[in-house]
Amino acid sequence: MGFHFLNPAVKGFDVRKPAILVYVKRGGTGSWARFEWVFTKAREAPIEGATYGAFGAACHYSNGEFVPALSQDECAKTSPQAGAPFTFWHPALR
Repeated sequence: MGFHFLNPAVKGFDVRKPAILVYVKRGGTGSWARFEWVFTKAREAPIEGATYGAFGAACHYSNGEFVPALSQDECAKTSPQAGAPFTFWHPALR
């Protein structure tokens, strides 16, 4: 899990430019845990030994909350739990 920070400007696959950086809290501080690339369609692994996961379409909020949603039109302007502002929506990722 962890906190995912997505840069929507990153397009396609470039091993030097992951679209997502993941941080986790350890003790009272955060530390970098991993990076991820995302694709909207399943494809052959671009790096030998790479593994795939999947993440359904969702609304994301500034505090890290996400709510499953099939389209951006379904996203509330603030998160249902904490009231954090909406930041972005993404389609299902493979």
